[in-house]
Order: sequence, then C-alpha cells, then structure tokens
Amino acid sequence: MEEEYFSAEDIARMLHVNIKRVYQWIKESRLKAANIGTKRRPNYRITRKALQDFLNQGDAR
Repeated sequence: MEEEYFSAEDIARMLHVNIKRVYQWIKESRLKAANIGTKRRPNYRITRKALQDFLNQGDAR
C-alpha cells in the first residue's frame, strides 16, 4: 500500500492555520516532514501517519 503525502500548504489548509505556523511546527520538530527541496527553498512532504501523530499529541494550534 502506498503512503499518502501532503505538502505544508495542504496541512495549513486542513488545519485552518497560516503556512508559517506549519513551518514553525516542522522547525520545532513537532511535525515530522521530509524536505524534498533545498535548504534555501524547502519543499516539505508530510505523511498521513506523521500528521496523525502530530494531532494525537494535541500540538495543533
């Protein structure tokens, strides 16, 4: 079964938060994400499991 991935923008829309908040969560290692871009121009991908783990921790907001 193939893993489902979301962009940081997808997560921001789903959780009704600003994209900067999602980047902050990633930077703080509260939300696990893989950077498929470069350090200067990150392009994050978040798995459904990583999102679920994040939400289960109660860290959203």
